[in-house]
Amino acid sequence: MDSSTALDATPRGTGAPAGGKDEKTSRRELNKQATRAAIIEASVRLLSENGMGNFTAEDLADAVGISRRTFFNYFPSPEAALAATVQNFLDGAIEEFRKRPLEEPLLDSAIAAVTSLVEPGALSRMARVCLLTENQPQVQRWQLMAWEEASYKLSAVAVERLGTEADPFFVKTMVGAIIGAGKSAMEFWLEHQLPRDGNVADTDSAALRVLITQALQYLRNGFA
Repeated sequence: MDSSTALDATPRGTGAPAGGKDEKTSRRELNKQATRAAIIEASVRLLSENGMGNFTAEDLADAVGISRRTFFNYFPSPEAALAATVQNFLDGAIEEFRKRPLEEPLLDSAIAAVTSLVEPGALSRMARVCLLTENQPQVQRWQLMAWEEASYKLSAVAVERLGTEADPFFVKTMVGAIIGAGKSAMEFWLEHQLPRDGNVADTDSAALRVLITQALQYLRNGFA
């Protein structure tokens, strides 16, 4: 979603070198990650305060303290920045899935990944954005791309766990079922979530986590 040509935000000093090449690269990457996170946070805040369509890329850049050009090095539009909340949540879940024991059944690992996510803010930010943009086609288009990208990433992790000899049809079917269960839980939550003003409390995002877990449990148990 975000551009791979993000600007080098590392401060440039006039003194002695701060470290070796690896240290500089690590610091540069951390700066990029911090800037990206700040843009996403600002997009959610402006969405909550102003509503969709009432802030621009320039407004986001000003809120973060960066130039308009720098903003576009990370995201092509405010809609893409908002949809990155979905990408962040899914990336976090996939990383937790990757850490699960290799001998654990895939669906058990998927359930454990969702329940063990340690950054609750990622879920509440995603929930708030989805509530406030459910009738916004541009944001939904980017969100759909995030789900599709998650399918590719999850497939890669599944192959890592199962080995290169894994049946590709099995992997595709399993990953499609896991992603579908997650999307169904999100859609159900959106249909029944009140109030619809985007003020998502901890209990609201916790309810979404429960629904995602329950959908995966249905899948694991053969919908018994």
